[in-house]
Amino acid sequence: MDSYAAPASAALVQPVLTGFDAVHAVERGAEAERLAVASRRAVAADRRARRRYWSVRDLSRRLWLGRGYELLRELIRAGILPATRSARSWWVDDEDAAGLVAAFEDRAGKVRAFRGLERWLGERCYVTPLTPEAETLTRLTHSGFAWRGMLYLPRAAWTQEVDASGATQLRHRSGAVVEAAEAHDSVMALAA
Repeated sequence: MDSYAAPASAALVQPVLTGFDAVHAVERGAEAERLAVASRRAVAADRRARRRYWSVRDLSRRLWLGRGYELLRELIRAGILPATRSARSWWVDDEDAAGLVAAFEDRAGKVRAFRGLERWLGERCYVTPLTPEAETLTRLTHSGFAWRGMLYLPRAAWTQEVDASGATQLRHRSGAVVEAAEAHDSVMALAA
């Protein structure tokens, strides 16, 4: 006799399954309808619109610029173009990227292509002629963007004030002050 064999009286017996001999109707009541509505809501929540982000590398390739990456990097550093940093790249929200891409005229020559960019910068920034002092300040603090003889100061970080003598000043939230000189009429019209 095998010492590992189970005795016949201790063997497990599967119980007989009952209730499958007749077909039963499935109840479609208020509970079933409530579950169907809940499952449709869950599926709709998963299909919500997702925000699209552009990497700075991809966005610089879309722009018609010889040095698009450097321009985007400076716009991000100055706070003019909001971006999120990940482990390997900067990411720009789709709305901001679409506005920047729309500012460039892809079939225009170099000068005409930059007119749209100047307009786009004028909507987001205070614009003043570039002075050596202001250029040094913005280069050291990354609080503005100097480009083509003009200084662009983001409206999110700078406020425009009028002092007692009636001169216009631009004040950064850190306390830095830039005297707003009289600008060319065309540039001020773009900024307005």
